[in-house]
Amino acid sequence: MRVFTQFILFLTALSLVSCASLPVAENTEQWLYAAGDTNGTVLERYAPVFVVSDPGQEYNRIGRAEVRYEGGVERVFVDPGQSSVYTQILPWASALHEYRNLVYRVHFSEVPYSIAPFHLGAGKNPGLLVILTIDETDAPVILTTVHTCGCYLAILPFSRLSEDSYPQQWDIIEQRVYGITLPGLLKQLRPDLGEKLFVELKPGTHRIVSVGILNLQSVKERHLETMEIVPMGDLDNLQSVQGAVSFFETEGTRRGYVKDSYKPFERLLMSWWALDWHVGEDKAYGPQEETGVRFYTSLKFWRREESDMWNFERFLHFWGWNL
Repeated sequence: MRVFTQFILFLTALSLVSCASLPVAENTEQWLYAAGDTNGTVLERYAPVFVVSDPGQEYNRIGRAEVRYEGGVERVFVDPGQSSVYTQILPWASALHEYRNLVYRVHFSEVPYSIAPFHLGAGKNPGLLVILTIDETDAPVILTTVHTCGCYLAILPFSRLSEDSYPQQWDIIEQRVYGITLPGLLKQLRPDLGEKLFVELKPGTHRIVSVGILNLQSVKERHLETMEIVPMGDLDNLQSVQGAVSFFETEGTRRGYVKDSYKPFERLLMSWWALDWHVGEDKAYGPQEETGVRFYTSLKFWRREESDMWNFERFLHFWGWNL
């Protein structure tokens, strides 16, 4: 009986996500940010479409990291007038399988300061990571989304992934991520059929509020912005009149953090119990010995190493997944 019930639940969830489509914005303009296809690389085929509401507010637009000098002082910023998605491929292996993580990183000019509604993460240059894990056949098995401060983590399996890999008592219908409901299961993504993964972002905070699969040919009436796919390393080599500049601090106590990514509300309300003066500040994604920061995803200070997303297998095990 238990197996039969699980099978029915699985079919129900699959039917729901199979019908997932781009949400219709009510009285709100939406832009679709999609990577331009040039030579059909795996990064291009699987690049997600970002659905941005209220693009009239420039802080809602995906931008490009830039550098300028004001009074001789170097300032990095995110230009909402042009858009880039920063990418890399990271191979990794479990005891049984080999995988590749397709990493997509986007940034915004700010999360605006607001009391009503209250924006806990208010600050400059915030970012978002979308990581698609593909197996030896290039088929997606899980999707991981997280802000570049390590906050608001969500892990979504695709139907190809064996149920044995799920955390115990995983709900394949839905999951709650800090007040937002996301799917507990995604149908298999087929880019050969023109399918694209989409993530819809909440205005102001850039929280992910919806995830699904669409065909760009079916949404021609939406405004489409083309993002340039660029290597992740470009963030360490922003070009300026005075030479290459990093988007991240390269020395001192903020080494590895995005420049100007201070989060005063999070520091005031969370740093004392999270035991992290820089809690909520956006950072580089990489090995701590190189970046200077640990990309932890749990606020339990004694679990920072285990929840560090750079060691992806250990990170998944920490959150109950077994790939």
